[in-house]
Amino acid sequence: MSNDLLAAGLAAWFIAAVIALTGQAAFAARILIGIGGLAFLALVLTTLPGVSQSVHTPLGLGDMSGSVFQLSPDALWLLGFGLPGAIFAAWLGTPTRRQTSRVFGVAASLIGAIGVFGLQDAVSFLVAWEIMSLGGAVMILREDLAPEIGRPVLFMLGLLEAGSVALILAFILLAQATGSLAFSDFAATARAMPEGEQLFIGLLLLVGFGAKLGLLPFYEWFPGAYGACSGATGALLSGVILMRPFSRSVAD
Repeated sequence: MSNDLLAAGLAAWFIAAVIALTGQAAFAARILIGIGGLAFLALVLTTLPGVSQSVHTPLGLGDMSGSVFQLSPDALWLLGFGLPGAIFAAWLGTPTRRQTSRVFGVAASLIGAIGVFGLQDAVSFLVAWEIMSLGGAVMILREDLAPEIGRPVLFMLGLLEAGSVALILAFILLAQATGSLAFSDFAATARAMPEGEQLFIGLLLLVGFGAKLGLLPFYEWFPGAYGACSGATGALLSGVILMRPFSRSVAD
């Protein structure tokens, strides 16, 4: 049942993204995004307090054990709180005249966010986060609600990519030590690494997640990005899109 709801939600968002790319039927695409959100909300309600069924994906590298999608209870709780706002934000839309391209950004960011919520290996996790970041940038750019909107978006993307570089380096060091790309193996092996290496990897993770999430002292992209977008986009960014990455960076 949970896998059916997962497939239905992702399919609705993917079709919405394809429709938006055609430049037509923005309203239909927004409805599909809302329907996908309802499917994931149903998944949350039918799965808690447990975990979702694990699904092997072709996205990771190495053996299949590192290429798994599964939603943990904390991810499901955060989805449950963030999805209602995302559904209403998608249905209501924004005052921009570039609705279709903005809807593509919404769909891409939500698909990427779900990947960040549930993918259990470093490679597919980073790919999902890049999709999420790209979708967020498209959402803001296509609203065109602020003068010189490109500058805050470029600054945001610059810090996000700097964070990606730090995370990639940290994951490479962990993968070399563990011989695996799975987060569960990272956690088990990191405790046995030399303290100096643990500290260096910890600093890389702090810089990586800090830059991507806008934590101190990397928060400077937040005011420009949020000031350049509508309330609906701000609700999406603050809810599903940034909620789980913050939890994962703290808990994992």
